[in-house]
Amino acid sequence: MEEFPGMVHFMHIDRYNGRIVSPSLDVQDPSDILKQRVWSMVDFARTYLDKGYMSMIWKDVTFSYAYFLWFEDEHGTALKPNEPPNHHGAPGLPATKPSLMAGILAGDYYHRLIETCFPRSSSGKIRCYELFLVHLGLVTSTIVLEHCRRLAVTITDLTGCIGNPIDLL
Repeated sequence: MEEFPGMVHFMHIDRYNGRIVSPSLDVQDPSDILKQRVWSMVDFARTYLDKGYMSMIWKDVTFSYAYFLWFEDEHGTALKPNEPPNHHGAPGLPATKPSLMAGILAGDYYHRLIETCFPRSSSGKIRCYELFLVHLGLVTSTIVLEHCRRLAVTITDLTGCIGNPIDLL
């Protein structure tokens, strides 16, 4: 965390390999305030993911939050999803069936999302990643994006999983 000034917490989720990389919340925040904010952030991001948004940055009085979802092929090349209209009318990813909900353990949701975004590809060859970031509220969006890229590279290097960092721009 000292490599990323202003970052308070992160969660990197590798949907392909079923791995989550994240520092412990219990050690950082004995009062559970950060834990409550992190789970609130996850719920907020899931709501907007279901509406078709795959990246967002927002702030409250204390913190700045970010969420990014991206796809790669088996060689680690970033893939851009098809973007047909979804049933919510929002730009971005097509929504999946309403009966499926995004979540930490919702593998069917992400499998369906891959099938919807890449209808002509084998879903077993496409990898899906998510990154949640919490920063102090004074941190700029530019810094958040830089930290996202650097953190994705760092996690890839540490875990040894094939892949390149997301190109957010």
